[in-house]
Amino acid sequence: MYYTGVSEKWNDPEVFVTEYPGLDGEATDWILDQGVVNVCTDAISTDNPADITYPNHTRHGERLVVHTELIANMNKIPVHRFQFLMTPLRLVGGTGCPVRALALWE
Repeated sequence: MYYTGVSEKWNDPEVFVTEYPGLDGEATDWILDQGVVNVCTDAISTDNPADITYPNHTRHGERLVVHTELIANMNKIPVHRFQFLMTPLRLVGGTGCPVRALALWE
């Protein structure tokens, strides 16, 4: 789970969809090496907006790593340990869907 701060730009659609930091190749390698199964971000994508080949989606997809994007209120989650839950819609044949994302902590 990584917070970019781009969610603060929600009211400026052009900035929101074009000016966010995507993960670079080194970060993608680290995520795959760690066995991460879900990458969450407040941004619209984990890929750099200028790279239309979507390398993170491709590489992570090959290893069945889920991307949970556009997560709201990530800045309110404490840095310490928490539990992340999401309830996706049951769609047949889709490659993505909205989810209800929850973060639980004591």
